[in-house]
Amino acid sequence: MRSWLHDVQELDFWLVWAKITNEPWWPGIVIPGQVCKKIKPGYVWVFWNSENNVSLVEVFQVADFRENFFRFHEPSLIDEGYIKDNVTIIKCYAWQQGCHIQSWSEDNTLAWARNGFTPLKRLSIETRGLPQQIMEAVVEAGKGLCSVSVDRNYVPETKLDTKLVAEDIPKKRKLSADQERNMERYKQGEKICIACIRKIENSLEHPLFDGVICNNCKVRAQQYMFTTKENRLVACAICFWKSDVSCKSTSCLWTFCMKCCSTYMIEVPNRSCIRCLDEGNNLVLRVSDNRLNKVLHLFAPSMTDTACIPIHTISCKKQLRVLSLFDGIGTGLFVLHQLLLPVAKYFASEIDPHAMKISDKNFPGQITHLGDVTHLSDDDFKKMLADGNIDLLLGGSPCNDLSMVNHSRKGLYDLQGSGPLFFHYQNILMKLRLLQPKDHMLFYFYENVANLDNKTKNTISLFLGHNPTIMDATHFSAQDRRRSFWGNIPGMHKTVQLKEDCKLQDYICGNPYASRQKLRTLTTSSDIATDSFGNFLIDGNGKPQSLKIETLEEIFGFSAGFTKLEEIGSYKRRCLLACAWSVPVVSRLLQGLKLFFHLDNKMQ
Repeated sequence: MRSWLHDVQELDFWLVWAKITNEPWWPGIVIPGQVCKKIKPGYVWVFWNSENNVSLVEVFQVADFRENFFRFHEPSLIDEGYIKDNVTIIKCYAWQQGCHIQSWSEDNTLAWARNGFTPLKRLSIETRGLPQQIMEAVVEAGKGLCSVSVDRNYVPETKLDTKLVAEDIPKKRKLSADQERNMERYKQGEKICIACIRKIENSLEHPLFDGVICNNCKVRAQQYMFTTKENRLVACAICFWKSDVSCKSTSCLWTFCMKCCSTYMIEVPNRSCIRCLDEGNNLVLRVSDNRLNKVLHLFAPSMTDTACIPIHTISCKKQLRVLSLFDGIGTGLFVLHQLLLPVAKYFASEIDPHAMKISDKNFPGQITHLGDVTHLSDDDFKKMLADGNIDLLLGGSPCNDLSMVNHSRKGLYDLQGSGPLFFHYQNILMKLRLLQPKDHMLFYFYENVANLDNKTKNTISLFLGHNPTIMDATHFSAQDRRRSFWGNIPGMHKTVQLKEDCKLQDYICGNPYASRQKLRTLTTSSDIATDSFGNFLIDGNGKPQSLKIETLEEIFGFSAGFTKLEEIGSYKRRCLLACAWSVPVVSRLLQGLKLFFHLDNKMQ
């Protein structure tokens, strides 16, 4: 008869990051389903070692520990329990790899993980188990609980991007008597979170003001600081709950809630945004001089991006210089104009002559074409950087040989295909970082399809230093278009976006009837006249009609006629749109740039 310990050693212990309400992503261990009874699918019990406690967590709020370490690990979080759980899970990961580091100090263990888990000598075979003491604690905690057996490859039915989309953001509650008293203590110099006005021991700097915030408010800042509605920020710059007032000037970013205005004696409407407040003499709350640096640290997606943040205090720039690779029809420049971001110089690498003619038609004299990305030379970079540094690198290499929809795809490494073009983007990113001064902040943004195979997605993430954000245009327009986005734009990875109820019928003029609410993902080979069942998308007076190119342009976020040229027909225009970005999605992901560059009201 086999022993209890022998049975335990055969269990699969999954090391994860898990997220529960009002808490940051935290390292833990999923209690194996064999230990617990089963309940409805989609939930797991997660064991927290530092507290010897468990929580029931939805599966889409659980992510593999090693794969997502640089995405969720927060080096600035000095909470004792957080550090202890990180060290424990890192050591458990090494154990599962056959490497024994149990005797290592906390500092050495954390340094090993933060430096990329460099390979160690294996002293035993790989296992899915845990060191005996930890394993027994996990199993003991799981006895009698109800859970569901989930392996590490489980993919929940819920779309990954839905956690970044919401109907609205929550409002701040009325201050309690304790909070009123804490406000007086704050004025006397005590350590009080200026967002929730509660006493705290372990505190972090507020990203925008001279003051501290608690960890819960930090998480809320990451979720809502750059949430927008109709291209305006809708979260209070102090507490990050829903705001009530905004400045009349469109060049002013931030808004406040009435409760914070009252608490911190901010005049309304004259002091209704952070830039106006900066110009005033509010004695209760002062705008931080190095707020741009603090925002970058708050939203940095990886250790590499954190290391690239300038040490000196960053100032807001008047204009930005952009390099766009695989530029297509100039969607990047279109979005920057929509965000009122003034562009001093826009360099574009594109080889399709029709795409270049369309971008030149819409942005006459504003684009400097560089030609094929594979032919960019050192002289090209010298010319680009002669008059100033590049502030933003955009790009989305062709997906034909990467998408799982293409069963004959060649992948990332076949030089006969388009896959290796990603490495040209990554190489240029590294080259710009080397050629430009270390005290210059370089933003980057890379896009590709969401249906990459795991090996391709992990390779891209490895080279760019972090996992992507997945966002679907269906939340903001009348088309299904899921895409993966990598980059270091503040807010693009954790910000909750407010969805809009857009249907295909909203874009159709006259009385034709749309047979479905959303247009399926447009590709160069898809039929825009029919839906997935072969039915015509629109039907007027009993007669089937094709979807007009102008309607497609508006669904993508462009103005009608954006791709119109005399020498190209509807099919070519459709193909060019199929390779373009969804404007509503990209404009939301690039909102964070507005904090770093002066907005231009003349561009409205």
